[in-house]
Amino acid sequence: MRIIYLSFLLFLINFIGFSQSEPSCNWGFTMTASNATIAIQQENFNNMEIGCGTYPLLDYISTLISTTSCPVWLGVFYTDDDGDLKCGGYTEWNSTQSFALAAWGDDPTTPEKDGFSNQELYIFKLCLNGEESGAIEAKDSSQIEMSTDTPFSDSYFTNGFGNILSLFYESSYYCSDIVECNIDLKEYSGNNELVKTVDLYGREVNTDKNSGFMIQIYSDQTVSKTYKF
Repeated sequence: MRIIYLSFLLFLINFIGFSQSEPSCNWGFTMTASNATIAIQQENFNNMEIGCGTYPLLDYISTLISTTSCPVWLGVFYTDDDGDLKCGGYTEWNSTQSFALAAWGDDPTTPEKDGFSNQELYIFKLCLNGEESGAIEAKDSSQIEMSTDTPFSDSYFTNGFGNILSLFYESSYYCSDIVECNIDLKEYSGNNELVKTVDLYGREVNTDKNSGFMIQIYSDQTVSKTYKF
């Protein structure tokens, strides 16, 4: 365990970075005297996806966050005195290397709750192409996995460490954003077979009889977008 801890500290020294640009969603946070650090390591990028559509799987579109061409922000949220979610820190997604997110603690010298309380569970949101995702609770194993091995935690502690192992957000709301922001994945398809072609609503289309904007889904679940005249 000591080896893991020292490796994580080395990671922080070399890769920690906080976003200097503002997200396209209306997020803001207060920098206080205390914070925790949440790591997003490059070795886990293949476990972090955005998906949309309906089941079964072949009616479904998904893409890795790291292959998305539009800016993506990851925000961490706490609950304020009124029971509303408030941003407690954010960072722009870095698809080229490991990065980290600061979660800011409550300032005890102010009357209002303006950050995380100790042991408060992390709640995450994504901001993609100006659209804010729903809340993703750290305990929701269907959408996120965080390490709870010492020294990591899925809840806030002053000077604590978090480590996101996987992240998956799915919603029909994001379908158009995935298509608009997704890199043309034809270059990744290799020898994959084309499984089906669908429109923006996930309906299968006959390419010989239809024209317009289409999404091609390959056997390895990568997608490409095309416009047929």
